[in-house]
Formats: sequence, structure tokens, C-alpha cells
Amino acid sequence: MVEPVECSAWADQVINVRPCSIGRNEEIMGKTVVVLGAGVGGLTAAAELRTVLAGEDRVVLIDRAFTGSLGLSSLWVLRGWRTPEQVRVAPGAAALPGVQMMSGDIARIDVGARRVDCGAAGRIGYDALVIALGAGLNPAALPGLQAALDAGVAGQFYTLDGAADLHRRIGEVESGRVLVLVLVASAPFKCPAAPFEAAFLIADQLAGKHTGGAVAVEAFTPDSLPMPVAGPEVGNALVELMTAKGIGFHGNKSVIDIDPHARTVSFADGSTEVFDLLAVVPPHAPSAAAASAGLGPAGWIPVDPATLATSADGVFAVGDSTALLLPNGKPLPKAAVFAEAQAQVAAHQAARYLGYDAPDTRFTGKGACYVELGEGLAAKGEGDFLAVGDVGDHRGVGGVDVGEYVEGCQCGGRLATGASHVGLQGVTESAVIVLIGRERGQYGLGRSVVEKNRQLVVFQDTGTGFEEPPRGFQVDTHAPEARQR
Repeated sequence: MVEPVECSAWADQVINVRPCSIGRNEEIMGKTVVVLGAGVGGLTAAAELRTVLAGEDRVVLIDRAFTGSLGLSSLWVLRGWRTPEQVRVAPGAAALPGVQMMSGDIARIDVGARRVDCGAAGRIGYDALVIALGAGLNPAALPGLQAALDAGVAGQFYTLDGAADLHRRIGEVESGRVLVLVLVASAPFKCPAAPFEAAFLIADQLAGKHTGGAVAVEAFTPDSLPMPVAGPEVGNALVELMTAKGIGFHGNKSVIDIDPHARTVSFADGSTEVFDLLAVVPPHAPSAAAASAGLGPAGWIPVDPATLATSADGVFAVGDSTALLLPNGKPLPKAAVFAEAQAQVAAHQAARYLGYDAPDTRFTGKGACYVELGEGLAAKGEGDFLAVGDVGDHRGVGGVDVGEYVEGCQCGGRLATGASHVGLQGVTESAVIVLIGRERGQYGLGRSVVEKNRQLVVFQDTGTGFEEPPRGFQVDTHAPEARQR
């Protein structure tokens, strides 16, 4: 049991958030589990902890403002399908009964003293801790990027307001070059498909300006192919798709400098590109609060891939703040689907750490994402990223019981039934099952073999983006695409 500590009434800053009533001299009955961050991972962990802990135990969720959105919503804002107001959410107490919600800026995580310091707002001790603080943007890490953003010649789509502003700027482009730049090499960024989805959606918004040749859209990345964690099958297929839509792709291009006045981008190979507008994936960084825990040399938190336990006793970390290496040596992609799954595991493992007979669940690395292709089409990729095994039996799609591999996949309102040959040309309503490469964590697109652990489907965008929304979120799945509200 933690010793009573001072905790101010941070909650007054947030609607529907309970004030903290524990004072320095009040005895805390039961145990206290603190969850830091109210994104998908934090909301899920807090809700799951409440179901597995005893009634006298406290679950305390701390966040700066208790407002946010799902990352995929930023792409819909970028395309103009949503406004920031339509997708911004503020989960309240009704969504998390029995969870004490407090607002405050986290100044320091002291794993030695087992407490969280929120500066002037006070401190709170814990018996177990779940860190779900996500990842932030660090444009200052690249010379010239912040100046280009300030000058309006560059924009980013990783925040709702940034995506809305970039959508407006794209609409004003009449001719020239729009470059989509991935500015991250060593550290992973949120959603590995996002920059290439942005390229598809920007071309889609430009419509005749792009197809008619007035505006060129080109994507640059320091990797040899898009989405390297997915393997060359997916990467090459996405390049083929971009080429078919007139989008240029340039791999192995590491940006070292942006000149916002000359509107040029300089690369490590000595080349230079001119632009009229940049759409950038800024360098990412762990939050200062997560880094203050001292659990990882660069601020990212290493975790046990199965239990999400950190090197500190009773401390677990989930989602974008973690550094989880896959069997192939690549980092696990930063995506909400993984944060949600990890949070459930971390909640169970935290309860077990405290002595409860909670389920001994493990993170499996299974997850799916939806890749926006423009023109009302999207692709679903599903993978088991921690899978280790032999090659096994590959069979053509025509000889496979597709339901075994794509259980419950909805395509135009019906279940997938298979195909004798797969490709993306002419796809409108039917599902296309595609194959996968055999490297661990790979899935493929536009191929004709299916492998049990991983799958990819192309379908008409009909609003089937979620099977179950994260706790605290509601999803309206009416056509033409899923809407978060």
C-alpha cells in the first residue's frame, strides 16, 4: 500500500472529471494504480484495471486536458472529409465509471520513490503504474523545418489543426510540386502508412490539377521502400499503386535541411529538390514526462514484448511511448491498435503484480490498419508482428477457404469469399485477399497467396474501420467511411 501523499484538486480544469479528495493526512484504503495519459492506451488501461481490481482500490487516470482524437481522423481532416470539431473527443467520467480522472502536467516520474510529480498540482504515489504518454512532434530536430512551418510553405498532418491547415493550403495550390516528406530515419513515427496515405489523399484532393499535370505529388522517405516493417511485398505494391496514380516515389532520401526561402530540400546524398508546398512527417520524440522516468537511454521506454513490463518494479508502459523490437529487429509500428491491445495486457499484468488472480494475458503483436488509397478505396492490412515460425504451406487464393483467414472481414457489406487471382485494378465492391511474404511481420498487397498469420484486403470504403472502438470513444459507421465523434 502506498503512503498517503498530497494531491491537489487538479480536476477542476476538466469537465466531468472528479476532484481528488485524498489529502496528506487521509489514509488510503486499498491499492493505487496510476495511469498516465488518456489516449487510446490510457483509456483502455484505466477501464480494464477497474474491472480486475478490488472495489477499495483506486484507479487514477492523469492527463493534461482529456481531449484528443484517433490518429486516423487526422487523415480525414487532411482530405476535408471531417473538421477538427467533428472528430475531437473529450472522454468524461460516464465513460470510465470508478476511475478517478485528474488533469495536470506531469513534471517527473520517480520510479525509485514510486510517485508521480505534477509540479504545483501536487504528487501522487502508486503501487503500480501504467505509462501511456504517447509520442510528440519535434520539428526543431531538423534544420529549417520549424521556419518552413512558420512561413506556411510546409505543413504537417499529425495534429487536427495542422491537418486542417494543410488541407486549406493544398486547395490553394494551382501549379507546381507538392512533396510529401518522411523526416524520420532511426526512430519510428506514428502510423507507418500515414505519409503514403497522405500522398494518395493529397492527389485525390487536387483531382484534375494533379491528373492534368499542373501539380505534381511526390513522396520521399529515408527508407528504401514504404512501410519497411511490413516487408518488400507491401512496399513494392504501394510503390506500384503510387506510380499508377501518378505519384512519384523516392526511397533512400534522408533530408538534412530545408530552406523555406528558396523552397528547397537538401538530402544526405547531395541532391536538392525544389517545392511549392511540403507535407511533412516531423521527427518524433518521447514526451518529457516519459523520458523523466529514466527507463530508456533516448526517452523511449523498453518493455517486455509479452507483458509490457519495464525495468522498474511495478511499472508498465504501452503505446507510442514504448520501444518494442520485433523478432526481425525492427521496432513495432506506433499505432492505436497496438496501444489498445497492450493496455489490456498491461492492466492484467499490473493486477497480477499486485497479487490479484487476473488473466495472464500476453501481447501477441496482432493488429490491423486501414490504408487510405483515395477515390473511395482503402486497404486493410492485418499482421501478427511477433510471429515466429517456419514457412509452412502456401496455397493460391483460389484453393483457400478465405473465411479461415479473413474471418468476419466486411467488404461492401458482405463477407469475403475469395478470388482466383488478386490485384487492385478494377476493385470496387469485392474483397481481394492478398498474400504475404514470409519474413516475420510481413504482409503483402496485390499477390496471390495467403498465409494464416497475416492478411491484406482491399475493399470499397464502407465504414467498417472499427470492430470495437476504444473505451471512451464512440464510432458511427455510416457510409461513406467510418466516422469518429
